[in-house]
Amino acid sequence: AKADNEVYVWETRGPDEGQEYNANYFKKISTVTPENGKYSVTIKPYSMITVSTLNISEPEFDVPQESDNKLLSLPYTDDFGYSDEFLSSRGNAPLYTTDEGGAFEVAEKNGEKVLVQKITKDIKANEWGGTPDPTTNFGDDRWYNYSVSADILTDGKDSYAGVGLRYILADSGRSGYSVTLYENGNWNFFGGKKKVLDGNIAHFDSSKWHNVKISALNNDITVSV
Repeated sequence: AKADNEVYVWETRGPDEGQEYNANYFKKISTVTPENGKYSVTIKPYSMITVSTLNISEPEFDVPQESDNKLLSLPYTDDFGYSDEFLSSRGNAPLYTTDEGGAFEVAEKNGEKVLVQKITKDIKANEWGGTPDPTTNFGDDRWYNYSVSADILTDGKDSYAGVGLRYILADSGRSGYSVTLYENGNWNFFGGKKKVLDGNIAHFDSSKWHNVKISALNNDITVSV
């Protein structure tokens, strides 16, 4: 009985030139009548549509304003020198970060507070799904041209550490671009999961701290160790 019902097409897409950023948010754009039991809908590039038999007026949404979303001031640095009371209230997690594939916490080492991986593959519980490589994530998906650096100290024959940017895929420990430094002085540069370059630092001393940095400027990616 409903085979000949009209349907209503709602569209969400970015603004046209000169429009407010939310000008095309969830707008009813057309009514479609079936022909021979078939509906035909055209979807514009970079848009999302909803097709429904419900004929309702356009609702008013409380769309968040850009001014409500405060951006973190850059440059930002963290030496992890938080008070013990503050760390205890956060499970020893530093500000503005989230981790996956292994818990990272602020701990004391040689009288200094540093970020340490506390859950490794040796003690990680079995899981029903896959687990990405361990990462501590920080930043904003809207960042594009920026730099990330860290002072790192490896600990053990199989240990490694590094930094990355443009990380956009949560189910993978490697997305965007990253550089990794290993205990033996080897380093790898990755684009996504693909190794692009590698090398070795001569006379590498794993007992010392080393600075690793990666920068992105449009299509140019620069790394330094």
